Amino acid sequence: MGAGLPAPGGTAWLQLIGPARVHSPAAAPRDLPDTLPGLLLAHLGTEADWVDREVLATRLWQDEAPAQALRALRVTLSRLQALLAQWGLPPGALQAERRRVRLTLPSDWGVWRRGHGPLDLDVAERLAGTGFAVNLNWDRTPGLAAWAAAEAAQVRRSARSLLLAMVAQAPPALAEPLLARERRTEPDDESLLLGQLGVLEALGRPAEAAQELQNHLLRQRQELGVEPPPQLLQRLQQLRAPPALAAASPAAAGQEPAPGLIGRDAETAVLTTLLREPGRLVVLTGLSGVGKSALAAEVGRRVAARGAALAWLPVADAAGVDELPPRLMQALGVAGPLREGREREALRERGPLLLVVDGAEVLLGN
Repeated sequence: MGAGLPAPGGTAWLQLIGPARVHSPAAAPRDLPDTLPGLLLAHLGTEADWVDREVLATRLWQDEAPAQALRALRVTLSRLQALLAQWGLPPGALQAERRRVRLTLPSDWGVWRRGHGPLDLDVAERLAGTGFAVNLNWDRTPGLAAWAAAEAAQVRRSARSLLLAMVAQAPPALAEPLLARERRTEPDDESLLLGQLGVLEALGRPAEAAQELQNHLLRQRQELGVEPPPQLLQRLQQLRAPPALAAASPAAAGQEPAPGLIGRDAETAVLTTLLREPGRLVVLTGLSGVGKSALAAEVGRRVAARGAALAWLPVADAAGVDELPPRLMQALGVAGPLREGREREALRERGPLLLVVDGAEVLLGN
């Protein structure tokens, strides 16, 4: 895995992205049992610190009286301690005090959601096309079911933000299979669709891109009753155009096209011009799914082509502003522990830089 996530070989860790498993240096990976101890272990694995016993008891047994719920929690914790010992994990893996509980095993999702996951291919492969602890039945506990659904939604948002960032920065051959896999999970996400079309076209596969777009438009009409928007119909015509017609397009006349981005030439030109000014701050606003991220990715590509560095900072799944400093360091490719003032140093060291903060609307309340 990438350098900021728990990795096999060094220490025991908990896998929550995809199937829930415990990895240990001394044994093969073990699936978490689909029981209350397994659900509790997965829940604790996402937390960074101590969790109050009363909070846990309420989540697992919300219909029980508080005293009965706490007794049930004590029994479940004892069963979990025995299970971890049976797996050969150290006694301190699960710490249970009178009023609080903590799991000391690191987990892949717990690390990523706290802002320490790197923007690299390994992480993208883990997030794309998967889910949160998919081998556990969360419906047995309504309180945890709602919580697990929120965690799964965060996994999907993280995968989307990461893949869009990779479209702007990674070679098309690396981004294409991940985009294809994620689109199978989120087939109606237009930003992912446009990214996939642009990547396929960059790889010299316009016919495949046209087929993807045609399938999308047919599904929208037949299943959702949505008529194709003009810009996507125009995009389909461009993908189907013979090479001779494509050679007569604006791109052949020296105008740089926006891969997968139709009808935004004016906005792209204005933003690219604005960002020539050092220190310029630009905010893109609009409803979810209208293509803000795709527009930002295209503008970033053009700015980077002029020699500036490009850093993509996805924050759609951030819990608060406290997560921004470590995420910024990852976006800048800076390793090592954080210290006060390190962010400013890193920004100065990069020279001319365009920083794209994707999904910043979730931070407005903070």
